[in-house]
This record gives sequence, structure tokens and C-alpha cells, in this order.
Amino acid sequence: MNFENDIRKKIEQSDFAQNNGRILRTINILSGKFVNVSSVCDALYEYMNIGEFDESLIYLYKSCYIELRTEYTHKIIDDFTKYSYKEMEVSLTQKGIKLARGFITDEAVEI
Repeated sequence: MNFENDIRKKIEQSDFAQNNGRILRTINILSGKFVNVSSVCDALYEYMNIGEFDESLIYLYKSCYIELRTEYTHKIIDDFTKYSYKEMEVSLTQKGIKLARGFITDEAVEI
């Protein structure tokens, strides 16, 4: 791999970890309460584009750091690709709270 590709890869990894941390910290502000996913996305629009937000949300969800539910029925969502951001709410899981508070670490999440 050449120098330019190495640098590009490191920047992308750093951006990904920073974005994951931004989302986690934003959700953590509400200390356990569910917040609309669209609101989180809107709050972070100046830091990341929608594609980066999607990528980070998928990572945080698959890593069990966040829990998603429908806004109106409050049923936990297993496949969030079936819903729009306006229809979903998000909260940190126990594991997500541990990560946000520094009890555990993940190299892909910069707190």
C-alpha cells in the first residue's frame, strides 16, 4: 500500500470513530431516555453527512450500544431498515452506557 492510501485509510478510520462517539455522546445527554433518531441526525448535521450517520448508526446498533424502538408503539426494533428515522427512537443500552462512561473501550468509538 502506498503512503496516500495509508493516510486516507487512517483519516477514514479516525472520522468513523469520531462520528460513532458523537452519536453516542449525543444520545447519552438524555441519560437513558429515548430520543427521536431524526433529532439526533439533525443535531449532528454539521459534523457528518447522512451516509456517515447511517454507517455509524449501523455500527452502534450491531455492537449493541444502542436500542431502537418505534416512536408510537414503543416496540423494540429488530430490523431498523424498515423504518424512517422519524419513526424511530434511540437510547443507550447497558453496554452503551458503560462505553459512554469509560468503563469499557472500543477502538471504533472515540468518546
